[in-house]
Amino acid sequence: MKTVGIRELKNNLSRYVRLVKTGETVLVTDRDTVVAELRPYGKDLKIGEKKTEKVLEQMEKSGALIRAKRKQSIVDTLIIEEYPNLPYKEIYDKTREDRF
Repeated sequence: MKTVGIRELKNNLSRYVRLVKTGETVLVTDRDTVVAELRPYGKDLKIGEKKTEKVLEQMEKSGALIRAKRKQSIVDTLIIEEYPNLPYKEIYDKTREDRF
């Protein structure tokens, strides 16, 4: 794992992106405080999801959180039912045509 300051990262971004592509994780610091982490896309994604789910469960048990009952947005559901044969881009444009 490498650590890099913001200025160094900005000046040599391509170099650090190449490092990340090879599997390296890079910590970004601002005045010696870690502010970001660059890592290959998807790395440890499932672990992060599990941690998030655990935190959400704890919040729900304590009463600090009430989860949504439906998995999909009601807007998405209505759009798909109304325009079942349209590709996504056309659906997206159709729902926003009155805004432009």
